[in-house]
Amino acid sequence: MSLFFDPIFRSTTWSLLFLSMTAASIGVLVLLRKRTLIGESLSHAAYPGLILALIISSIWNSSHWLVAACGALIASMLAITLIHWLERRWLIAADSALCFTLTLFFGLGILLASLIQKSHPVIYRHALGYLYGQATSLTDAHAITYGIIFSTITLCILFFYKEIQTLTFDTNFAKTLGLSCALFDGALLISMAVIITLGIRAVGVILMSALLILPAVAARQFVKKLSSFFILATLFGAGSAILGISLSIKGAQWIDNLSLPTGPLIVLVASFFCYASFLLAPEKGLVSRLYRITVFRYRRLCENILKAIWRMGKTTSFKELAAKQDVSPFFLRLVLSRLVRSGWIRRQEKGNYALTSDGKTRGAHLVRLHRLWEVYLATYLGAEKHRVHFSAEEIEHVLTPEIEAELVRLLHNPKRDPHQQPIPR
Repeated sequence: MSLFFDPIFRSTTWSLLFLSMTAASIGVLVLLRKRTLIGESLSHAAYPGLILALIISSIWNSSHWLVAACGALIASMLAITLIHWLERRWLIAADSALCFTLTLFFGLGILLASLIQKSHPVIYRHALGYLYGQATSLTDAHAITYGIIFSTITLCILFFYKEIQTLTFDTNFAKTLGLSCALFDGALLISMAVIITLGIRAVGVILMSALLILPAVAARQFVKKLSSFFILATLFGAGSAILGISLSIKGAQWIDNLSLPTGPLIVLVASFFCYASFLLAPEKGLVSRLYRITVFRYRRLCENILKAIWRMGKTTSFKELAAKQDVSPFFLRLVLSRLVRSGWIRRQEKGNYALTSDGKTRGAHLVRLHRLWEVYLATYLGAEKHRVHFSAEEIEHVLTPEIEAELVRLLHNPKRDPHQQPIPR
């Protein structure tokens, strides 16, 4: 809590907190509208305008940060105009127009910075600060400005939430209601330009777009509603700012003469949140997906074993089962032991296996689903008989009782499959 009240860290903490939360809120709409590359283009395009503003302000012996922000904003707006002109006038693809604009403006900015490197070294050092960010130079004026912008963006989202939701997810319906998609996109682009030009002082030209996108990408893995999306992305943005500042301060305390820049650390923390969400999200995360895949494959193997024993209609040896299952003998023995403990099969003398009464019922039901699907493919969809078996082998494990009842209704409760084998009752 000392970060928020300490005279040394207070301005930086509040400024980066408001900046990160504002960028994350706008990043939600940027991500949903698939405009992520525009953020990268605008952040780089702001650099030449920023340098020109610094040169002009030095002529008047003024170095106010708002002058630099205005120059960066003008350059960003020119970049937006150029992108739209290339797309509409010359019919250039969107990604090509973005890449052209990004390289053109950023190259111009690097050129201007090189020209003033010797003639105006003070301005050049200021320009490098904006290129890589100078979070420690933020003042109370920055914190107040970022706080006003965050409050304005938040109030706009609250007041126009329904309109934003409609314009984001159903453009055609929004047009029937008289909502202007062009106005919405224009307001989004202007908001992006404003927050980018104000944020490059803290994070830098190169990394500002990451602060815009990463919290939204991290939050996207957890949510299904737009309101939750805004809230969680804002929390990820706030957490990235606080942890980044803390790590920057603690790094200097842990190791002497170690200087960890705050802006890049905030982006690294946001990247960590992003990768962690890819791994640990309850539904979309890689870990949960691998778990569900593993559980399904295990269940499919168990069902295939039950079905194989049922089709043989007698006791079955381990060697016969191993020949029909594409798994290692060691894993197959583990699965068979699990089925024995679960009461689906029983082990007899000489290592043979037979179905219990429950196992027979389950095996017959799997065969029934398999043959019902074969009938559906062959008669209802007109598939060739010799091509339906493989599809039925895959789909029988995911057919629900509702789908089974619907198949029985559509096929008029068939008694035999396309190969004239009886369908179990």
